[in-house]
Amino acid sequence: MYHRLIIAFLCIALLWTDSGCQYNKTVPQEVMEHLVELVESAEGKGNMYHRPGGDQPLHVGVSVGIFNIANINGASMTFDTVMFLHLQWKDVSLSFGDKFPEYNKYITIHPNFLNKIWTPDLYIKNQFEDVGTRTSTSRRMQLWPDGVIYESSRLSVKVNCEFNLYDFPMDIQLCPIILTSYSYPESDVVFEFERLRDNMTGAYVLDEIFLSEHHRITCERIFFNKTIDSTSMGVFSEMNVYLRFDRLLSSYVIVVFIPLNLIVVMSWVAFWVDYRCLPARGAIGVTTVLTLLTLHLNIYSHLPKVSYVKALDVYFDIGLFFVFSAVIEFTIICALDENPKVTFPVKNIDRVSRVVFPSLFLLCNIIYFAIFNNYKDSM
Repeated sequence: MYHRLIIAFLCIALLWTDSGCQYNKTVPQEVMEHLVELVESAEGKGNMYHRPGGDQPLHVGVSVGIFNIANINGASMTFDTVMFLHLQWKDVSLSFGDKFPEYNKYITIHPNFLNKIWTPDLYIKNQFEDVGTRTSTSRRMQLWPDGVIYESSRLSVKVNCEFNLYDFPMDIQLCPIILTSYSYPESDVVFEFERLRDNMTGAYVLDEIFLSEHHRITCERIFFNKTIDSTSMGVFSEMNVYLRFDRLLSSYVIVVFIPLNLIVVMSWVAFWVDYRCLPARGAIGVTTVLTLLTLHLNIYSHLPKVSYVKALDVYFDIGLFFVFSAVIEFTIICALDENPKVTFPVKNIDRVSRVVFPSLFLLCNIIYFAIFNNYKDSM
C-alpha cells in the first residue's frame, strides 16, 4: 500500500511539473535581461561614451524641486539647500517597445545602471561646497518603452549668492541656482526647463519654507529662466532658478530699532535736567553716545564687510546725529551762560529742544520707513 502511495505522489509531481508550474520570468525581468545584454555588448559599451541623438543636439528636460533651505550666512554669502534634480532625455538604443510590445509602462532600474550608459553632466555652477554625499540610494531611474530616460536625484549643496545689502534689514534677496553642462556646448546638448513625464514642473517648492534666519520663501517666490554662457570652449546653456528671500523685520524691530530709539529718547532726558548740573548732563550725553556705538558694533559683527552704505547704517547715523546733537546743545548752553553779552535766559533753549528734537526725530522715522518700504513693495 505504501508503494502505491509513493508511486501516486511521484506521478502527481511529474504531471504538475509538466503542466508548466515552474518559475516564469516577468516581463520587467525579461526587459532588464535584454538591457543588461545590450549594455554589456561591444556596441553598448561604445555607446556609453557617446551622447544619443547623432548629429542633432540632444534635448534634455530639467526640473528642480526645492525641499529645504537652511543656514543662510550673511558673512560668507552662502546658503544650504536640499533639492531634487530631475532630468529627462531620450536614448533610442535603450528602447524596448518593439521587442516587448505588450509592455507599455516604464520600468524602474537600479541607479548603478546609470554608470553603464551615457548621462548628462549637469552641475551647479555657483556651488560653494557639498553638504552631503550623492549616493545610489538618493537616485532613481525610470526607462520608458520608447527609450525616454527619467533620472531623479537628491542633492545637498551649499550655494554661493551675492547678497545685495543696500536695503538691509528691509532687503529682498534674489539668489540663483545656476545649472549648466560642464563638457557639452549647446550644439551638442540643449537643457530646457519643462514639465516631465512625472508631471514635475520646471521649478517648484515642495512646501512653504520658513527659515530660522528671519527669512521665508514660498512657492510664489520662485521663478526660472535660461541664459547663454559664451566661453572659449563654446556656447553653453545655463538654467537659473531664482529664490526670493523676504527678510522678516520683526526681529530687527525688537533687537535694533526699539533699543536705538530708547537710547535716543534717553539722551533727551538731559533737557529736563538743570544745565548747571554739569556731572549729570555730561554723564547722560557720554553714556548715550557710547551705548549707541556699542549697539552698532554688536550688530555689524554678524554682517559681511561691504564697501557701500546700508539702510541700517543710515538709521544708526540718524540716531547718532540726534544723540550727539543733544551733547552739542548742552555745550552751547554752557558757552552762552558764561557769555555776559547774552541777555535772554539760556534755559529757554532746553524748552525749545524738548519739542524740536522729538518732532524732527519722528519726521526722520516717517521718511526713512516710507522710502524703504515703498522700495521693498516695488520688488
